[in-house]
Amino acid sequence: MNKSYKIVLIGLVVVVAFTGILISKNNKAGVSIQSSLKIKIGILTMTTGNLAFLGENIMDSAKLAAEKLGRTNDVEFIVEDVGNFSTQGTKAVAAAIKLIDIDHVQYIIDGMSSNGTLASAPVINNAKVVMITPLTGGKNIDEAGEYVFRNGPSDILGATIPARDFTEKFGFKNVALMTDDAEYTLDIRNNFKSAFTGTVVSDQLIKPDGVDYRTELVKAISSKPDVLFINTATGVSARYVIKQAKELGLIVPIVTNFLAYGPDLISLAGKSAEGVYVYDPEYNASSPDVAGLISDYQIKFGHLPPIAFHTTGTYDAIRMGLQAIDAVGYNGPKIHDYLLANIQNWKGMNGVVSFDSQGNSGTGFVLKQIKDGKLEVVD
Repeated sequence: MNKSYKIVLIGLVVVVAFTGILISKNNKAGVSIQSSLKIKIGILTMTTGNLAFLGENIMDSAKLAAEKLGRTNDVEFIVEDVGNFSTQGTKAVAAAIKLIDIDHVQYIIDGMSSNGTLASAPVINNAKVVMITPLTGGKNIDEAGEYVFRNGPSDILGATIPARDFTEKFGFKNVALMTDDAEYTLDIRNNFKSAFTGTVVSDQLIKPDGVDYRTELVKAISSKPDVLFINTATGVSARYVIKQAKELGLIVPIVTNFLAYGPDLISLAGKSAEGVYVYDPEYNASSPDVAGLISDYQIKFGHLPPIAFHTTGTYDAIRMGLQAIDAVGYNGPKIHDYLLANIQNWKGMNGVVSFDSQGNSGTGFVLKQIKDGKLEVVD
């Protein structure tokens, strides 16, 4: 090896080493270090366990969004499984670290439960990587940190709107609560109890993934409520509660949240699900664009989205993220600043979205009722 070649080789080693140090430092500051020409978008969601159907919906919606936006050639989705509800916190942290440190992702779609979001939030904020959830979230998500955005509705409204309607629309004075023992639903329960002007005659915490709720239902029914309000974190508990409530002779109305409604509820509960009221997150259902999106989803995947607003919200999250990246580059802090400044009166599939200073949107919930197995808006 001649002297000149040695000098060149040593120079290259120094450059590579220096570049590695610079990349490591830049990653902490949110600077792009993509290994390919494609824009990397991370997806933290459930691909296994009893919430896998939600994760599949998020992933399919993201793929459809890229196609409809004409971005399949320059967008790469990196999906990380956060697993079952009970272990989601631990897995969410590991998955977020992997996306940031290994894949060098600067924009993440959060398709997790509140447990996963809250657990991973410190990692996201420390790395200054933007994570946006198209799902719902309560005060705990509102305050999860400046790099955690939410373009779905606040769970606070998921509590205060029913509390208002129970009194003003229905005239319910006594309510029996059955609430999944989970971060997400405990937040709804607490806010409902604070806002409801009537009496909570029965207040029970239940297992999110149980199959037999007859003991709890007997207690609820014996309290002589005007309405049974089911707060489900996964949708699993509500299927059995609704079916068993009717089997035990409950005759008062049943009200629940959007996670309860879906093909599994109809197949398990059957006619017991008829007439159940559901608070469904607000999205622009009457829009031809939304109708086209839902139709395209059904054609592409062979079924309707299990939760339509997750599809519309994921589409919006992909679109606004790409809008930001196109404008300011693949850089977490710059994407963050762009979203706060420019997603104001922004027209999307979820309607008009405006982020407040904490990165939360102002959309709400719409009361619907199950009729012939389908949701219809209650006037």
